[in-house]
Amino acid sequence: MKPFSRTPFRKNYFFAIFATFNAYYSKTKDTLATHNDLGAWGEQIARDHLIAEGYKVMERNSRVAAGEIDIIAVKGNRMIFVEVKTRSTNLDDALDAIDDKKIRRIVRAADSFLQRFSIPYEYRFDIIAVIGSPEKGHTLTHIPDAFFPPLC
Repeated sequence: MKPFSRTPFRKNYFFAIFATFNAYYSKTKDTLATHNDLGAWGEQIARDHLIAEGYKVMERNSRVAAGEIDIIAVKGNRMIFVEVKTRSTNLDDALDAIDDKKIRRIVRAADSFLQRFSIPYEYRFDIIAVIGSPEKGHTLTHIPDAFFPPLC
């Protein structure tokens, strides 16, 4: 018997697997695209809020070797590293997503950014949570000095 004969069973089995994979992949891709769109929308809302509050937004989605920082802004003599979390329904889910591991990643990325550009500013870490959707409206929660860099 050939390893991959053209029997109807094998042919139908192959197409069934392919159809299942294709359906799963397209669903996942659509969900991911929607998730990314919601996140981009939330970051734009956060950026607009910061500008309205007198911050100067320096960079968005800044990538450094240690990770990514959603928004880097300046107000007065302080540089603010902002983590934006967008959820469609629940503020607690947004805030719970920022755990110790995420905090360490944000701090490493900020440290890398500060060292790369030799920036003379004091700094702080803020969290902005955007809850809602473009269709239904939103609420925004801004937490200045949300966390301090861990010691280790």
